[in-house]
Amino acid sequence: MHMVRNSTTSGAAGRSARPPKQPQSPGSWREFTDSLGSISKLTDPTAMPRLVVAFGPSDWLLIKVAQVVQNLWRRSSASGSISESSQDETALIAVEAAELDRDDFSALWEQSGLFDPASCALISRAERCADLGKFLGAIPSPAAMRSHLVILLGKDRLPAELGRQCERLGAHVIHCVEPPTPELPRFVAGLARRYGLNATSEALQMIVDAIGNDPAMLDNEVRRLALYWGDSSSALCARTIAPLLTVVRDEDRFRLDDLLLARDYANAHLLLERLLDRGESALALIGMLARHVRLALRIQEEITDSARTPVGAAGSYSASLRLPSFVLRKYTQYAGRMDRGQLLAALERCQEADIRIKSSRVPETLLLASVIDALTSPN
Repeated sequence: MHMVRNSTTSGAAGRSARPPKQPQSPGSWREFTDSLGSISKLTDPTAMPRLVVAFGPSDWLLIKVAQVVQNLWRRSSASGSISESSQDETALIAVEAAELDRDDFSALWEQSGLFDPASCALISRAERCADLGKFLGAIPSPAAMRSHLVILLGKDRLPAELGRQCERLGAHVIHCVEPPTPELPRFVAGLARRYGLNATSEALQMIVDAIGNDPAMLDNEVRRLALYWGDSSSALCARTIAPLLTVVRDEDRFRLDDLLLARDYANAHLLLERLLDRGESALALIGMLARHVRLALRIQEEITDSARTPVGAAGSYSASLRLPSFVLRKYTQYAGRMDRGQLLAALERCQEADIRIKSSRVPETLLLASVIDALTSPN
């Protein structure tokens, strides 16, 4: 166990109203923020519910819950906001659930005397302790808990026994649900306010478009941008931040590859233009096209070298290409339908585009279009 002690005092004065208890339910992002917000607004850690259980697959959100709890207990120590009628200390204890047995767990919620310090045990990785529900079952009632417990569980749902004990003990349950796509701009706007990044709504939407729906990655990106422009007095526009948003999302890479393999070149071209307008690097996009062409050429060579491997069967060379089998099947079928001259011409256009992007002012969208044209034109 790791214990961090804060020199605060305890008492009834200054307590805020207890936050409402949350039942286990499918949950939503709004419910998550409301449930967590009700704890973050407290000024007295002893006003926090005796049992708080946060669950969900997102480590980032579970860490946010832990940070709110830690800040509450430590902030109270720094501000001296708790009643000065007692000189007792408060202790914040951090422990992983796998380290606990029944006696250890009992020691976390019991106190041997009235003058023991008020404490909170932050129990992480609760999914690694199969007996946690049984441990909670040993608590006679909420009133018997002399210390606070915060349990972090990395699962989509609460195990049945743990759920029953949460209901019996009146736990404050927080379902850690990531923000849905329509809520992402508002989520990013909140991050921008937190880190002091002054940006227009169009710029914030560009961040969402560039990074995707992973809240941890969005948080990292907004924090990184705030290091560049955190002291800007005027709102930053999309054009200003576009040069720094140069990482193409995996889903866009896969989408482009799928369109090319389906020979849907019109939509592939439209996707490239959208990525370029969004601020993606033209060199990165040319690199994606060149990789596609080189893979197709290599598969054609493998098929030619092995007469025993018909088009559509990738067993003899799957290991050397290190591609998932379903992707390799698509590439094998595609390579069998494509003229080798078309692929070589497209690769040559990629090389020309790379040079021109670095040395001339030819519009980048035209250079991307020239590669697509080579794939569509018969040699």
